[in-house]
Amino acid sequence: FHPTYGIPYVPASSIKGMVRSWAWHAKPNKRKDVERLFGCLNNDGARLAAVPVLDAFPTSHCLSVDIANPQWKWQASAQITYGPEPHPMLSMENVTLKIGLKATSVGTAADVETAREWLEESLLSEGLGGRISAGYGRTDRAIQAGPTTTNQYVASKHAFELWSEGIHGINPRSPEFRPVAVRGVLRYWFR
Repeated sequence: FHPTYGIPYVPASSIKGMVRSWAWHAKPNKRKDVERLFGCLNNDGARLAAVPVLDAFPTSHCLSVDIANPQWKWQASAQITYGPEPHPMLSMENVTLKIGLKATSVGTAADVETAREWLEESLLSEGLGGRISAGYGRTDRAIQAGPTTTNQYVASKHAFELWSEGIHGINPRSPEFRPVAVRGVLRYWFR
């Protein structure tokens, strides 16, 4: 939750870290551009980002109750006790986030467009947030036909889909067998 506004949000540092990391590995021949666009701290000094990333806020109500369900816990005697222990938590479900990108005094409109393209690509390939391997924080491939520009701002939409971590998926009335369940069985067996 945002410390000032009290609403759910994704910190700019998380988004910038995701895009920067993705671009660093996906575009190794453009590492100087990555440092120029998103700034850097290195032995030679610091560089101001040409395109700062702003905090991302949901455009509508999106909170949902989800459950984290650890299968084991440590006891004080360093013993492992098995057994599910559900923990309710809040999660953003089917959220549309508004993510701000704007050129600084050293950036250009072309830099903002490059950063936006890299942001879209990183959201599609990497995802954002916790438990990404379980399907959380991944965008689907239904993207607007093209960006819309209004008063120097570029916008695009990315729909998120919530998958629960359990074996039955998000809808218990139509169960599905998920890779997460296999991973849980293998972890349990290994321990």
